[in-house]
Amino acid sequence: MIDPDSPVPLYRQVVNLIQEQIKSGELAPDRPVPSAARLVQEHGIARGTALKAIRMLVDEGFAYVVAGKGTYVKRKD
Repeated sequence: MIDPDSPVPLYRQVVNLIQEQIKSGELAPDRPVPSAARLVQEHGIARGTALKAIRMLVDEGFAYVVAGKGTYVKRKD
């Protein structure tokens, strides 16, 4: 759940939520990460916030981008 009153930035809350879904297996390897549009709709956050969260997932090694297709959960090495 995203808490707008939390001291933790919204993008970080989204990253943490998706990381937990990946770790629990709810989001399986090579399956799509929720799109920015879906994150905006489900959590009531700004598009820029959603995009920043998705970029952080990639930067932190939890996801990868396929050009023209989207962002996917990365397999653990």
